[in-house]
Amino acid sequence: MSGISVSDEVVNQFQAIKLEKKLTYIQMKISDDKKVIEMEKSVPVDTTSYEEFVSQLPANDCRYAVYDFDYQLGDAGSRSDLILFSWYV
Repeated sequence: MSGISVSDEVVNQFQAIKLEKKLTYIQMKISDDKKVIEMEKSVPVDTTSYEEFVSQLPANDCRYAVYDFDYQLGDAGSRSDLILFSWYV
């Protein structure tokens, strides 16, 4: 176990993206004291593209993010998958 906890806000925002489908993505960071994973940003559904999401990740800092990725699967219709990003530099 790493000893880093997850804030209640992160858990609540994860539920909003996973179960309620209210968000396109959430972005988290490790607190300055290195003890808690805390929310940095949450973005409502249909307000940003995948390209915009990737472009806003910091060039010189680490982040975690969960992105609700929508895609088409030919005749089978549309799909949605949650993708966890571990952004390290």
